[in-house]
Amino acid sequence: MSRSKYVWRNGEWLEVDLNAPRPKPRAPMIHVYESFQSPIDDSVLRGPRDVANHEREHGVIQVGTEKTPPRDTKPKNVKRDVAQAMKKLDDGSKPVVKMTQEDLTRG
Repeated sequence: MSRSKYVWRNGEWLEVDLNAPRPKPRAPMIHVYESFQSPIDDSVLRGPRDVANHEREHGVIQVGTEKTPPRDTKPKNVKRDVAQAMKKLDDGSKPVVKMTQEDLTRG
């Protein structure tokens, strides 16, 4: 079974050829790095390789570039969880609710 992809153009659905070569970019990506002084040790960093080595040396990362752990993609069994909670309540267990003073004063 082959997969298909469709796009809406000019009021109609058009099938996209997934095997067609990708078009060339209209504008090349150019990264320009100006030298700058490190706020950690005042050394001069001249490009991405210098920055990566410097971060590794000092055990730091740039905010927003950190790796995040993978998300749990397993579906949750909500029905089972609710059934277990209901059984605990039926058996006389009382739910534990921890509230702070801030929770109580929030309106």
